[in-house]
Amino acid sequence: MREVTVHNWDELQKVIFEDVWDESIMRYRSNSVYRGMGSAHWGLLSSLNRVCAHDLSLEKQMLRSLKKYGYADLDQSASFWQFLVIGQQFGLPTRLLDWTYSPLVAAHFATEDQKLYDRDGVIYKADVNRINTHLPSSLQEMLRGNRANIFSMDELEQLGESFDSLKRLENAGQPFALFFEPASMVDRIANQYALFSVTSSVQTALDTLPYAEECFSRIVIPARVKLEIRDKLDYINISERMIYPGLDGICKWITRRYAPLGPVYNAARDTSSGSAPLRKEKSCGAVIFARQDQKLLYLIEIMQQGHVSLCKGHVESGETEQQTAAREIMEETSLSVTFIPPFRETITYSPRPGRLKDVVFFLAETKSTQAKPQPSEVQEIRFLPYEQALALLTYEDDRNVLTRAHTVLTAAE
Repeated sequence: MREVTVHNWDELQKVIFEDVWDESIMRYRSNSVYRGMGSAHWGLLSSLNRVCAHDLSLEKQMLRSLKKYGYADLDQSASFWQFLVIGQQFGLPTRLLDWTYSPLVAAHFATEDQKLYDRDGVIYKADVNRINTHLPSSLQEMLRGNRANIFSMDELEQLGESFDSLKRLENAGQPFALFFEPASMVDRIANQYALFSVTSSVQTALDTLPYAEECFSRIVIPARVKLEIRDKLDYINISERMIYPGLDGICKWITRRYAPLGPVYNAARDTSSGSAPLRKEKSCGAVIFARQDQKLLYLIEIMQQGHVSLCKGHVESGETEQQTAAREIMEETSLSVTFIPPFRETITYSPRPGRLKDVVFFLAETKSTQAKPQPSEVQEIRFLPYEQALALLTYEDDRNVLTRAHTVLTAAE
């Protein structure tokens, strides 16, 4: 999908407000919605697909448990879709994704987490009108009849009281996505200018839809300018105080406001040019899997330093990314692999001050599980089922890449 990188606050303003002039009404109006995330390597994967990738059928049980155990705090007359939104807002893993009409609210979510200031953030932009052209004809007609491009809660309730109502509308089993705006049941929905996307198939991530390339784009916020954008968002009252109304939001805002972030992230900043010099590094590797007794097993490495990771290593001069990955796999595991296109995931982090490292991961299949660890770097190699491999990986970035790979493989089966 199309991607643009901004290097300061002014560039962000220019990018988010381009092409919003509507000549037909002579007003500034956008048909896009936005989603901000703290790490640019994160895709459009729902919390349900991250937490329950091992068994997506748990979706129904979790919603049932919310209704049962949250009885005292929930309006028991609420519809299925209202329950779903309430669960999403309070942290229940669902197939929904949060979006906002405001690109600057999305910028808040891309810059709010201090633990992610060592890596690039991202704002996803979705062209709702284009996405709607891929809806089943009956849903397109519903939108046209109401002169709308976003579904209301009432319209979803007309379709039915379960996800099955969406599944039944698929054309020849082709999954689709739609966007809907909930009622402002809690203040944070209104304050975040929020809406949600939902897919007709629980196995489908938004960016794996056949038409994703034409409908989504990305605005990357480099790690070195996150704090600048974060501070300037505060000046226009886009902060935790507004996003999360109540004491929890106030306390989050105070904590961040008084944290010593400047000396940590702006010490080497060239304020005249708006950029901070960082030395770039690059590594490549793969999520390696094998099939055994009709089950997927994933390779993890227990390193000599004690952490558990996926296989990867530094790019050498003249190598392509896949050549690096293949060489590192052979050196660290002695395995031959076949790469599975088009999977390619990138994570970015700062291994030490003044350094910024990109790691590109491919998806690779091996026919053998008889790996031989490279003694100088790797203590032990294991092939494990997804849940066990996920639990042992030390770093969240590696866990997210593994989850993404597992989702792609299971969706294809």
